[in-house]
Amino acid sequence: SSLVNFLFPVALFLALRSAEYVLHPQMPILSSQAGVLRYVFLALVILLSAACLSLADLLDHLTRKSQRNSPSTVHPTA
Repeated sequence: SSLVNFLFPVALFLALRSAEYVLHPQMPILSSQAGVLRYVFLALVILLSAACLSLADLLDHLTRKSQRNSPSTVHPTA
């Protein structure tokens, strides 16, 4: 299994290195003539960035809340 996991990327690299033609354009979305396609792409980038920021904020909030409620931070009353 380890040998196959090592040989697969090596074989893939060798196959891609000897490829002669690259048929995909450099920036297909931004160089497209369809304006709607560019707007949809831009909207997806903005929405996914906002979703990532919201998820990071939620995880930070939950981490801080769990640290506040942990027994190690509770101060004994006299």
